[in-house]
Amino acid sequence: VIRKSDGETKKALSGVKFELREKISEINEESDAEEEDLSEEKTTYITDENGEINIENLRQGTIIATELESRDEYVINKESTYVKLEYKDSVKIELENEHKKGNLTIYKVDKDNNKIAIEGTLFSLYSKELNKVIGRYKTDKDGKITINNIRTGEYSLIEEKTNKWYNLAKDKNLEVKWNDTTVVTVENELKKSRIKVIKEDKEDNK
Repeated sequence: VIRKSDGETKKALSGVKFELREKISEINEESDAEEEDLSEEKTTYITDENGEINIENLRQGTIIATELESRDEYVINKESTYVKLEYKDSVKIELENEHKKGNLTIYKVDKDNNKIAIEGTLFSLYSKELNKVIGRYKTDKDGKITINNIRTGEYSLIEEKTNKWYNLAKDKNLEVKWNDTTVVTVENELKKSRIKVIKEDKEDNK
């Protein structure tokens, strides 16, 4: 049995394609000695909805499992796995894939003047894939947040708290891409009001 899963979440991964090479061992009847690698058979398999490949009635010998294709959001594991099978053996192999990752940079600025950076703004980053907030971050003195090595995919950037002189910004949707840095600029609008000036004649107040 081969089981394929996400290295971080341990979620089962379906649709991963493997090639299995079967190096068959034979027994020499005269000497009862085992002779290895007399032949080699190749077969391809794809993991099911449980992330598993189940193979029965294999001949004893060495099985070499090599990943050929993985899901788009994962890095292919190119290292082959070797398993020695003896008579009546039952073996389960747990193999993992690393999710592709990227980086995110956030800039927080004044809406009317983008040269003004806003320090101390608190954001939460919500992963649509995982259906949860993966972290909370504050802007530095340059109005900047840098988040490295996060899973690729779609996120929502939610502003929770900012400078008292500013209104909170609306949620921002973004996408993190593989081996790339996504740069997002979020603008804050200053809180504003009105001033009404009335000019009157001093004597009759008109």
